[in-house]
Amino acid sequence: MRRIILSFFVFIFLQADVFDVITVSKAGMNVQQQKMQAIAENIANINTSKTIGGGPYYKKTLVVKTNRKNNTPYVASVQQSVAMMQRIYDPANADADEEGYVYISNSSLSQEMVDMATVRRLYEANAAVFSSAKQMAQTVMNLGK
Repeated sequence: MRRIILSFFVFIFLQADVFDVITVSKAGMNVQQQKMQAIAENIANINTSKTIGGGPYYKKTLVVKTNRKNNTPYVASVQQSVAMMQRIYDPANADADEEGYVYISNSSLSQEMVDMATVRRLYEANAAVFSSAKQMAQTVMNLGK
């Protein structure tokens, strides 16, 4: 009987912490997924000289903040980079200006690949934490059996 009561109190005590960890790691994976989508869009438009708006494609960056109530990260906004556009001499291009220069995206393939590797590692870390917390929750639930 004492073991069951002790197991119940351990379960109640750990339940909140374990489920908080699961919530935070899940939110972290969602943020990393959104970052990966922005990186993929930046890579896809790396040589875009003319968008629907008429100008070159601006690299997208995400602003991530933390919810103070439950410490979960979230994407607060998506911003366009203010870095200088790449200027390439290509007078045969239809988008060239009167001097023969074309302005293309301010994204760098090498930087986007580094960012992609970083985001992938962060996603994997959050997935590992999620998996460990899930196993802990299952272990706690099986204590009373």
